[in-house]
Amino acid sequence: QKMTPSIGMKISFLFGIALLISLSCSLSLSEALSEATKFPNIAIIGGGSSGVFAAIAAVDELQATLNDNSSPVVTIYETSNELLRDLKGIGEFDDDDTPHVPLLGDTSKKVRELLNDGYPRGRNEISSIMTKGFSPIMQRSWFEEKGIELRAERDGCVVAFDAELVAAALERHEATRYISIKKCTKVIDIKERDSDGLRARFEIKLQDKSSKSKDNFFTAEHDCVILATGSSFQGQKLAKSLGHKCIAPMRSMFGFLRYSNKSSQEAPGHLLEDLTQSDRQVIAPFCRVSFKHKKVNGQKRPRLFKAFGSVQFGVTGSGIIGHYVSGRATLKLSSIAAKELKDCNFKGTVLIHFCPEIGQVEEIYEKLWDYRQVNPNEPLTKRCPLEYREIDYDNYDFETDTFAAYVDDCVPPEIWGALCRMTEKGTSTIENKSWGNLSNKKVRSLADMIVACPFDFDGRYLSPLRGGSFVNAGGVTLKELEMITLVSKLVSGLFYCGKILNVDGTSTEYNRMI
Repeated sequence: QKMTPSIGMKISFLFGIALLISLSCSLSLSEALSEATKFPNIAIIGGGSSGVFAAIAAVDELQATLNDNSSPVVTIYETSNELLRDLKGIGEFDDDDTPHVPLLGDTSKKVRELLNDGYPRGRNEISSIMTKGFSPIMQRSWFEEKGIELRAERDGCVVAFDAELVAAALERHEATRYISIKKCTKVIDIKERDSDGLRARFEIKLQDKSSKSKDNFFTAEHDCVILATGSSFQGQKLAKSLGHKCIAPMRSMFGFLRYSNKSSQEAPGHLLEDLTQSDRQVIAPFCRVSFKHKKVNGQKRPRLFKAFGSVQFGVTGSGIIGHYVSGRATLKLSSIAAKELKDCNFKGTVLIHFCPEIGQVEEIYEKLWDYRQVNPNEPLTKRCPLEYREIDYDNYDFETDTFAAYVDDCVPPEIWGALCRMTEKGTSTIENKSWGNLSNKKVRSLADMIVACPFDFDGRYLSPLRGGSFVNAGGVTLKELEMITLVSKLVSGLFYCGKILNVDGTSTEYNRMI
């Protein structure tokens, strides 16, 4: 019996349904095969969050043509012995030590605002997926329908309280009965065959990692392949073998580390010199962190990279002792300037502006001078007089007829004293000064330091609460894909989803939305 030559699949990747989606994909058939009992034979390479959701989404779209006696229509090939390893066993902690798992970015934002805030690379290309696929609100609803309790943090990040529960909700999804899972199975090679309508389009060479036999290689045939290998080198190798160009992987999304050594201990006026290992993480609520890269290849001026957000300061734990600057702003900066930071061997200086919402040096100076005039006897190093105010539009007080507001010092008390000493070039004489003792020139110097406080770094810092591994920037070039469906323009029946794409999310929850 002659079969239709083209399967005609269209994958509309549901951008982000959940955590697992490093780029959700939903399969819809534009044409069915002439035989009603014949279903698409889909291979998904990678059993991480994006791969698992791609499988569930594919089955959901085919549900109308499936029944209890149907064979699996999707096969997941996972190299390790466990699915969803990128989700299980990770978490962060609130101030009250309550564990939580970042799932999504701020779903209350408009799509364009969310893209600008969360994706320094690839945001224009992926905008059509988020607007025409699953919106951020739909992504949040998907989790809540599975019984997963979610909560919005102060910064808008949507979190769940247990990663294991999120993973279990996906693994128990009713669609899994139509999904075949091959663990400990490594994909060695994928070959495209000429489509004659009688054979599967792809031949996949596999290795059974659980077998110690030398003869543990075998092949499988599939009509459609979805590459969801994350940022692994093997995934990019497979993409290249199929004719795609890939941006070389580069470390991204990290903080900046200053190792403690003899020279740094002798250097006076270090911003974090007052912090000890016993201190908890110190957070500045909203800063601008900038990095200037030297001129190269005839550039007229150095390139300046900058990012905004909260900044965390602290001392590393056991092992190599050092001070670090991390947080949302540094994660964004390291993503935007991934190549430039690699070129300088992750050594240099970042400048921290603690009060970007107040303004530049002149505005800061005026506020400091006004405070000096009103509080001449107050000790200078007691606290920062500049405050950051954030309105919580989800918390309305009907008694006062106002929204709740959070107020924090722009510069945390734990590092304000060190910042003041840096204006005196490290001398301790400033400890006994009051605001009234400061001259006009000294107030100006303090304003300069608040706007451009230097932090020298000679390494990268990764918070152990963010999964324990660095994120790789780079991946498959987006211009070679149809961005609505993420189907390859070069190979029919080949799709991509997740972090194998050259798209960067600036933090954990944004990466889980692609």
